[in-house]
Amino acid sequence: MGSDTSRSPVFKNGNRCAETRRKATLNHFYPGTSVLSFGTAGCNLGCKFCQNWSISKSREIRQLSEFATPEMIATDAHEHQCKSVAYKSVAYTYNDPVIWAEYAIDTARACRDRNVKNVAVTAGYITTATRASFFEYIDAANVDLKAFTEEFYQQLTLSHLQPVLDTLQWLHEETEVWFEISNLIIPRANDQDDDFRRMCNWILAHVGDEVPLHFSAFPSGLSA
Repeated sequence: MGSDTSRSPVFKNGNRCAETRRKATLNHFYPGTSVLSFGTAGCNLGCKFCQNWSISKSREIRQLSEFATPEMIATDAHEHQCKSVAYKSVAYTYNDPVIWAEYAIDTARACRDRNVKNVAVTAGYITTATRASFFEYIDAANVDLKAFTEEFYQQLTLSHLQPVLDTLQWLHEETEVWFEISNLIIPRANDQDDDFRRMCNWILAHVGDEVPLHFSAFPSGLSA
């Protein structure tokens, strides 16, 4: 990203837009309210089933994006709080904000100053050294637990399972961040009953029974 974190590309073509809270798979954090969602390009995972591949793997960043400072994002959200579409929060989404952490942190701080809530949509694949600073101004998060086997993570996401589990447990034990977990069910890849049982048992044992878990269907037309 370089040394200048004050400006970062924000995607056009509907990728900086108002959404309802339910669409963000965060049903229990200000449900039904509007959220200003935005993202950049790139990802620290290599998911073969990526639903946002046109963004996460984009090579057309200059053509598809516009520049916005953290202050611009925060001001836009704050000014809309008094309009018909009132943004209660800003969501860092479409691609994982972990890879543009410095910009996300600056934006989240600016939003906090304006009483705008911050929501991170992330795969939770983040180092221990970065977690505290990344989540410092985050009010809520949706963590995508993609499967519950190391084999799946290695072969289909080019990453590892344990760092994601560590992030979930850390959020529960060390922060006040409200978080919910999502799992995309991919036929013949992560849809084994035994894996679901182990996943749910782990969640109960390590993050408790008050963390919502969302299962979603794999879209037709995509392949893994």
